Amino acid sequence: MIRRKGFTLVEVMAAISVGSVLLVLSLGVVHRALNLESNSRDQARVSHSLTRLSHDFRHDVQRAMDVDLGQEAALVLSMANESTVTYTIAEKYLLREQVLDDGVAQREFYDLPPEAVVQFLESEAPSRLELSITHDLKLFGVEPRPILHTVVEVGRLVRLSSPQEAER
Repeated sequence: MIRRKGFTLVEVMAAISVGSVLLVLSLGVVHRALNLESNSRDQARVSHSLTRLSHDFRHDVQRAMDVDLGQEAALVLSMANESTVTYTIAEKYLLREQVLDDGVAQREFYDLPPEAVVQFLESEAPSRLELSITHDLKLFGVEPRPILHTVVEVGRLVRLSSPQEAER
């Protein structure tokens, strides 16, 4: 019997089937890793956006002269330099729009997590404004989870910067 060098058809088929099983298993792992990376990137983007929102909200409210919560999904702040800052709640983002005294508008968008509930609340004594963002899981008996809670005194920096008004 002559011995030939090479592989039989059965050996080649077995190697192909083992390779394809390993390929399918590794594809599932790669797909899961890509999904996790995408989710963590989205969470980091939202977290960074909420940090900017908290900073800008504090900055605006402390410099505001007057607050108007008249509209349902908007907060209007009147500044000392005759400009206005409006915070508008949308489904997936919060819009900050600053209209300067010369009519030029600056807009900034803050990404919100899915199912987020945004509220602006005002307390009278002392005049404080509260920004509350919660995540409602819509589960029976489970309270909404707070994501961001910021309480700021209205016009605090305006009063501190003008000593004549502070003496009155």
